[in-house]
Amino acid sequence: MDDDLDYHLDEPNEDEIEIKKKIPKKLIIIIIGIVLLLLIVVALILYFLVFNKKDSNENNNKKDEKTDIHFFYNISTATNGKIPNTFREGGKNYKDSIGNINDGEDYEANDRNDFDLCIPASIMKRKNKYNIVFLYIHGGAWIKGEKKDISSACSPKTLEIISASMSYTLLNSTYGESSIFRIMDDVNAVIYKLKEKLKEEGFNENKLELFLQGDSAGAHICLLYSNIIKEPIIPIKFIYNVVGPVSMSPFDFLIAKQEIGSLSNIEPESIENAWKHNTIMYLNLPYTINHFYVIQFMNLLLGKKFDDNINQLYDFINDDIKFDSPDFKDLLEKVKYAFPIVYINEKSPPVLCGYGGKDIINGIKQYSLLKTAYVNAGISDKIELVYFRYGNHDLGINTEYGQKKLLIANQKRDEMIKKYFTHDD
Repeated sequence: MDDDLDYHLDEPNEDEIEIKKKIPKKLIIIIIGIVLLLLIVVALILYFLVFNKKDSNENNNKKDEKTDIHFFYNISTATNGKIPNTFREGGKNYKDSIGNINDGEDYEANDRNDFDLCIPASIMKRKNKYNIVFLYIHGGAWIKGEKKDISSACSPKTLEIISASMSYTLLNSTYGESSIFRIMDDVNAVIYKLKEKLKEEGFNENKLELFLQGDSAGAHICLLYSNIIKEPIIPIKFIYNVVGPVSMSPFDFLIAKQEIGSLSNIEPESIENAWKHNTIMYLNLPYTINHFYVIQFMNLLLGKKFDDNINQLYDFINDDIKFDSPDFKDLLEKVKYAFPIVYINEKSPPVLCGYGGKDIINGIKQYSLLKTAYVNAGISDKIELVYFRYGNHDLGINTEYGQKKLLIANQKRDEMIKKYFTHDD
């Protein structure tokens, strides 16, 4: 009996044998499944590693060749929340005749005190060579406008130079009292921070040269800043003045509606004769209305110092300036220091001008004034004009005619860049 018991204990029955036969088959299937799954996972990992690396290399190569452009947006120009007041000597504004700007104190920074910077890949490779720094200043009658998107300046199809575009404090009461001289300090702060930023990026700060361009009020700012600043932070080698006002005096700020007949040549004498002999018509509005418009902007440029004296400056009954009033003479004496033509001298930078023959805002009379100032300073060879005869304030660049003239202007710009900037390669 014991033998039978041992037998039954040691030897499995038929059911147990069947169960044991099934277990190995299931295990084999499970193991095979796990192995296959692992192989699939490994294959996917390898795929992503290999092909992503390939794509990354291709993208990096493409980036190095075409799109490795350094953009820096909204760079603040403030120092400890302030914009330095640079127009002072001994704690006072060095042009006392225009009055102390902000009492000689630094300004509170605002959200307009910034700039965008764009550095093309090709320029990053030549940090120790001479480099052109292009700074664009927008227009908008000093009371509106935004900094321009300068990303296109970094395209291989352009000049491929370091490019920046700035905002500045507007004269429209949004930021309290301001003046054109606050804007001069805004420009100074931008150029200081621009040089500092480029130095951080590894550029030789002693081999930077500045190219300023502005439209309308922006051109006025470029011309005024480049001639009023005593020691430029970066040497100013060239200005592209697009329809900029160089004087806001009612005796200078004549506005043409259209050109009648052709001018014999676009030189100061010819332009003056055109006005005298009415071969150029005035704006088709009463001239006195234009006078009040000019008075308003003269006041704005000085920080609205004559707000309380408007009735002493202007005769609203007869719609004309009170030319003989002490207040008008005082305004004219002070505001002339906001006119670029006052500061033109033998060291003034070369300038390329673009003016339109049908511009009803800043016409070719402004070019006449600027050219005369350059002639009187003995530097008549440093000013050039591209005359958009059929262009208005935007020079008609959206027309076929304007585009053709723009090509000529760009060609002249490139010629002047080659002539006036340092090239060491």
